[in-house]
Amino acid sequence: MRRSRNGTGEPHQDLPGEMAELRQELQALKAEVARLDADLDESRRLNLRAAELLDVVYEELGDRHVRA
Repeated sequence: MRRSRNGTGEPHQDLPGEMAELRQELQALKAEVARLDADLDESRRLNLRAAELLDVVYEELGDRHVRA
């Protein structure tokens, strides 16, 4: 015998309703994971751009030091 979500020993009375609720929760979690994945991609892109800009700055500072 399966336990209901509330932890009692009673069998599920509204299994189709609970399944629908779980499907909705799963869809919401999938959407959140997709959003977080997109945010992570954007963060990676911005970090790469920042590293490129730092390289330019260090090169410029190095060139100035050599010319001085």
